Amino acid sequence: MRIWSCFAVIGDWVPEDVRLKKTVGRMATYLQAYGDLMVRTNGWDPAVLERFRADPFVAGFRGAIDGKATTAELEHVATLIPEEWLAAAGYGTPEQCARAVLHQMDLGADSVILHGVSPTELAPVVEAYRDAPRHPLRPPPRQPRRQLGAARDIGRTVGRAAAAPPSLPAMFLAWHEMRRSKLRFGLLTGAVGLLVFLILFQQALLGGLITQFIGAVRNQSA
Repeated sequence: MRIWSCFAVIGDWVPEDVRLKKTVGRMATYLQAYGDLMVRTNGWDPAVLERFRADPFVAGFRGAIDGKATTAELEHVATLIPEEWLAAAGYGTPEQCARAVLHQMDLGADSVILHGVSPTELAPVVEAYRDAPRHPLRPPPRQPRRQLGAARDIGRTVGRAAAAPPSLPAMFLAWHEMRRSKLRFGLLTGAVGLLVFLILFQQALLGGLITQFIGAVRNQSA
């Protein structure tokens, strides 16, 4: 198993208004969407989240703050978010950001995914990382014999399933889906049945009209 760290990097070379949007604005949007989960997971103070939500600007804002708020509005939002809530990211010069990336590996990550700004804006960090001492990639941990045996059993099971007729799994999957969503498939069946009835009714009506028309023409000719 490999551990990946998803790490935000917003360096000093990024324009100040963009940095504000990518840090304060992005955090504010996260708090809008799932603030309770973030506070609970990180052990933050719930009272700070309540004050954030109770702020008149935040309470009346419609949409994602990082996408629609102006720089002046983001400066106000910055007063509502503690600095420690924004600390878990890479800031400063490219060299400082590269050291922050390496620190993620010191914490136990095998690899780091950089995000927060565009790939072009991340280029200085990549260059600084190339010049910094690198951590060797950790080999994947050796699996215990029990896990290896289970993996072999799973592989044999998958192999047998792949060798089975392809129609059977699809048939059973469709049957289970129909049993799980009875109402949806019932409505779909009813709609298809109604459509078939209308088509047959139209065909029967058309056939009758044609027959009557032909009979009327024949009687008129006679």
